[in-house]
Amino acid sequence: LDAQTLEGKAPAGVAELARRFGKPCIAFAGRVDPASLPLLLEHFDEITALADGTVSTTEAIRRAPELLRVRAGELASRWRSSLSG
Repeated sequence: LDAQTLEGKAPAGVAELARRFGKPCIAFAGRVDPASLPLLLEHFDEITALADGTVSTTEAIRRAPELLRVRAGELASRWRSSLSG
């Protein structure tokens, strides 16, 4: 995800619909441009990168299903903690 995401790409459309209906919108992406993160967070409630700096892009692509499960689990734990605390 980067600033161009907000220029009519599908994730931006999903985020807009979620806001319109008062629902949270979480983006999972292969990579996230750090410089664009503040702007992106105006549209998404949370953004999680599969390639978070611990693996190369090539490795993240190869391990995408596994990394998505891991990142989704981490995010679910954080949200569960924030909702119960």
